[in-house]
Amino acid sequence: MRIVTKPKKWGNSFGIIIPREIVNDQNITLETEIHVDIQKPKPLKNLYGELSGWDVDVQAVRDNNRQQERDAQKKKWDENTS
Repeated sequence: MRIVTKPKKWGNSFGIIIPREIVNDQNITLETEIHVDIQKPKPLKNLYGELSGWDVDVQAVRDNNRQQERDAQKKKWDENTS
């Protein structure tokens, strides 16, 4: 199972929160051993550089990604304001 979350300040450390639905679905208890793989997403700028040798219109990919981000933000805004 994969979740995407952001760390929260917890004393002098950072902690992550596992959503209740996942805790219930996976039968996670305080005794459950959980393995966490941490991966920071690559900045899109680095990804575009890796595409330079491909037969891909990098600008079109970049524009498409920006439009998807704008659409997602608008959808989130609409959900929060309705």
